[in-house]
Amino acid sequence: MRNFKLIFQYELSSLLGKKSTRITTLILALVALIGTSVPRIITWFDKPEDPAAVVETLPDSDMGYVFASPELHDAFAQALGVTEDNLYPDREALEAALNDRTLRAGAVIISDSQAEVLYLDRELESTDEQALSDILRQTHRNKFLEEKGITAAEMHAVETFAPQVSVTVLGQDSETNLMLAMILMIMVYTIVLAYGAITSTVIAREKDSKTMELLISSARPSSLILGKVAASGVSGVLQGAIIFLSAFIGFKLSESFYPPFVLLMLSGTLTPTYVTTYLFFSIAGYIMYLFLYASLGSTVSRVEDVSSAIGSVQFLFMLGYMIAVFTFNMPNSLVAVIGSIFPFTSMMVMPMRSAMVTIPPLQMIAAVVLLLASLVLLAYLSIKIYRWGTLNYGNKKGLINALKQMAKTRRRAA
Repeated sequence: MRNFKLIFQYELSSLLGKKSTRITTLILALVALIGTSVPRIITWFDKPEDPAAVVETLPDSDMGYVFASPELHDAFAQALGVTEDNLYPDREALEAALNDRTLRAGAVIISDSQAEVLYLDRELESTDEQALSDILRQTHRNKFLEEKGITAAEMHAVETFAPQVSVTVLGQDSETNLMLAMILMIMVYTIVLAYGAITSTVIAREKDSKTMELLISSARPSSLILGKVAASGVSGVLQGAIIFLSAFIGFKLSESFYPPFVLLMLSGTLTPTYVTTYLFFSIAGYIMYLFLYASLGSTVSRVEDVSSAIGSVQFLFMLGYMIAVFTFNMPNSLVAVIGSIFPFTSMMVMPMRSAMVTIPPLQMIAAVVLLLASLVLLAYLSIKIYRWGTLNYGNKKGLINALKQMAKTRRRAA
């Protein structure tokens, strides 16, 4: 591990010293801070209600009424806001007022259960018939209750009765956990793709210049690969931590302005079990993919070839993302279970599943063991591939071809 510390410090300072990295981190941190402060910001633009303000409800003077009998007039006039100005003696007079455009609409009350609404030209969102229907229904209801000797207060008490039903979730509550788990998953997805491509590009750029000759003679391949991967890993974790910290500060400053259901969602999702699962699988999977990206960067000799070399691993990583999205609705399906155990998809699927359901211990143990074993194996292979690539730089070699050539060399040595 000679020169590991030196290589790590150099690569880390190079990554963190880039202007693009600083600007991107600053922008994302500001977005996180402002985004979590939205509930407080909204209150700045809310106008307080004036308790002295009186809201007056006026009758609709653009609507005329005709009643089939004086009894109907007495029963509905007050509820409809009927005055002498909008009361008409018969249907013909009402139609004449509509044709003269004196009225917008008219209503003929035929009985306590039947009415007709008239328009000259009906607008797209006219609701007069619905409002009239509600008034007739309420009047009929009150009359029926009066005949049965039931007061309106008694009927209201029956209709508004609400039984006390409590909910106790022994495991995970998918309804409250989904949104935050989705946000955290997208954040990991973005960091892995960004820093994975950076790691491959850094290694390929060295082989595209005279730097390779100096590196071969001054440091071991293991120190180079481990130093570069560690620097990329720490840089990504630091960037994510800064964004998380900004979001946390914004949340704490505006916590009292958040709706209760949001606070319930956060308290239900960020349990010790979920946080531990998320951190382990995200960080371990992130490092594993960095080693895989480093291996692919070692197989090319020009920066221009990096995009084609890493296409397969990006597809594999996106497959994990799609399975994680599929897990939303069916977290216990066979696809979700396999995806949460398979090491190349578990970093995306297992945290999502753990937010949705309680993971059986055997599945969790299997996923942890396979992920750690894959991480160690890829670290070993990336060192071997990098060492093989140093002897073949200048030639474009794929990952499969590199593994075949390494196997042949090993058999010859044996």
